[in-house]
Parts: sequence; C-alpha cells; structure tokens
Amino acid sequence: MRRLFDSSVILSTIIAAFFCCAASGTQAFEKAAPVDPSGTWRWEYELGGEIMKDSLLLNLGPDNKVVGNYKGRSDKLVEIQDGKIEGDKLSFNLGLDFQGTPIKLEFTGKIRGDAIDGNVVVVAGDTTRDYPWAPLRSVMMEDVVGDWQFRIETDSNTLEPSLKITKEGDKYQGRYTSGQQIDVDVTSLKVEGNNLMFSISAEVEGTKIKGDYKGRPYGDKIKGSIAYELGDNTGTIDFTGTRKATAK
Repeated sequence: MRRLFDSSVILSTIIAAFFCCAASGTQAFEKAAPVDPSGTWRWEYELGGEIMKDSLLLNLGPDNKVVGNYKGRSDKLVEIQDGKIEGDKLSFNLGLDFQGTPIKLEFTGKIRGDAIDGNVVVVAGDTTRDYPWAPLRSVMMEDVVGDWQFRIETDSNTLEPSLKITKEGDKYQGRYTSGQQIDVDVTSLKVEGNNLMFSISAEVEGTKIKGDYKGRPYGDKIKGSIAYELGDNTGTIDFTGTRKATAK
C-alpha cells in the first residue's frame, strides 16, 4: 500500500520552500538604485510680500553623495552641506546669514521625475519652523554655460568633440571643436523643452558635414542624439557628455 506522505518528498519540498523564501528575502532587502538628483531645481515663495525665486544646482557624486550650490535673492552661490540621496529621498542642509542672524535650513524631499515633494525646516536661534518645498527641475540657457566634452560611439571609432558655451551680455555663444579639422561657431543655440539644441556645419577634405544636436542636460551630464549629414549619408546617432567644470 502506497504511503500518503513520502518522507523524501516532504524533505525536498521543505528545502525548495526554504530556498524560495531566501531568494525572495534577498530581493526584498536589495536596495534600489538611487534616483539621480542632478540638474537645476527652481522654486518660488513669498517673503515679506515679495515673491522670491531660488534655485539649486545639484550633481551626484561617488557613494551617493550629493553636491551643489544654492542661489537666492542675492545671487550669491552657497554650497550645500551633508547632501545625500537614499532611494528617492533627497536631503541636504544650508547655512545662511539673514541680516546678521545665522540661519540653518534642513531640506528633505522625495523625487518624482522632475518634481520634488518635500519640506524645509528653518532654524533661526531658538525658533524652528517648517515650510513646504516643491521645486521643479528645469533647464535654462544659464544652466548650460561652460566647457562640455561629448562622446560619440560610431561603428569604426569614438569621437570626442567639445563645445564651449559662453555668455556675453544677454547673448549666448557656442564654439564647437572636433580634432584639428573642425573649429566652428555653432548656430541655433538654444534651450527648448528642457533640451539643449544647436547646429554645426563644416567641410572636411571636400566633404560637407552638418549636425543638429539635441540633448537633455542633468547638471554636469548630458545625453541626446544628433541628426547628421555626412556628404550624401544621413542618419541619427546618440551622444553623451559631461561638463568639465560647473559654471559659477
């Protein structure tokens, strides 16, 4: 007569269940990759009957350390302190001086795409107050000034052109260099829909080259695509880039 419960079957079932639970537990305890907060964040608030417009430039460094600078009504850059990102939670502190009174601001918030839902604790002497903080990440021309190094992977080699964006008065200009053969001013330089856009045109050894760049900057990083014309060949290709030094 066949036994209803076979000991070997029971043992193998228990072992399988154990490893299944262990695997599930491992996945549950794995930390999700942190959200990259890099970019320029802007927000508005009322102070003394006046609308203030503040901004914050952030970049993600090693070990999930967040670095950046805050700019308020004085246009003076203030370096953030203790910046970090854990999952989608951003936190950092600021030390300011308001009319001779030292003030500490403690920012925390959850990143949702290009928005942050958070709050700021303001500590001034013995007074502590909480305020909502809801900045939005956006790109303006002032955010892209500086020296950019691009990287383009082709089937045969890797190209590393550079773009230098400067501001003179109210106008922005760009100079594009690739190797020793291309060194030209860019045209149609602008930011539109949070994308940096510009065009280059040159001739190398009788071959006409044209490229229309479009990429989304996030702080000192950029990623996008190029619609190109190389003689009679046309197409699109991806590019990445980094800014050598954040514009001050």
